Amino acid sequence: MRFLSLLLVIGVVVLAALNPGMDDFETFAAKHAKTELEQKMGDSRMGDVAEEAGGDIVERYAGKLAKRKNYVLFSIYTIDLDGPKQNKQHWRFLGIADRFVELEHPPMLDE
Repeated sequence: MRFLSLLLVIGVVVLAALNPGMDDFETFAAKHAKTELEQKMGDSRMGDVAEEAGGDIVERYAGKLAKRKNYVLFSIYTIDLDGPKQNKQHWRFLGIADRFVELEHPPMLDE
């Protein structure tokens, strides 16, 4: 029983220590935006330009646009594209153990 308790405590400490911060999210968001643009624009010169520009813009403004809810062991990041009065165009990511997982993306990306 003590061993299980010790493992649980160690797991909690590790998750808390690896809970990614806003700087980590900004870097991730830029890479994610480049990947999304690459998939939408295809492999073309214009696509390359859009990827770089989009990634740079996202990296610069992700910290200002994103809201982070810190739950100590993990965080939820939301980027609201259509403002607080609307609830249709947003990205939501789970940040846990130094990783990010997309939970939701704007419907406009499905087109």
